[in-house]
Amino acid sequence: MGRRNQQRRAAKAKERRRHTVPAPAYSGAGPGSAALPPPANGTEQVRAETLEAIGHVATGRSAYAESGIQRLVTRSHEPGHARVITRELASLLRELLRAAWMAGWRPLDLTRHVERHLDARHLPIPGDAMTAELGTYAAATLAPDWPGQLRAIDARRWWPS
Repeated sequence: MGRRNQQRRAAKAKERRRHTVPAPAYSGAGPGSAALPPPANGTEQVRAETLEAIGHVATGRSAYAESGIQRLVTRSHEPGHARVITRELASLLRELLRAAWMAGWRPLDLTRHVERHLDARHLPIPGDAMTAELGTYAAATLAPDWPGQLRAIDARRWWPS
């Protein structure tokens, strides 16, 4: 993606963020401690729990993260909740991916980062995410070497539209 296109996208994203309702702030509360008041409905509760678990992972609070993730796994078996959890996690992944690209990371850079820090079973995740995200861009706006980098890591769209 060219520098100018990245700047335009960043400006549009900033404008969209200005007009959206902010997500509940990460409370930092641990299991069993007082947290934010419960959201109004089940979907909001699942969204809040997903964001809280992600916050614990991001801040290195592994015991709290494991507890939060276990709650999400349990909730994922309830009707409609798996969809909300998946949507929130996918949204976060797209947001992090865009931020990495805006910071100058390329597809191979991200893949190598995952290889260094995670297990081999996680390797398809960034490829799938990059393929899905790049599928929303016009081919002419991509840096010339990006499609080749995606082929090099065997990232391709394998799921139906």
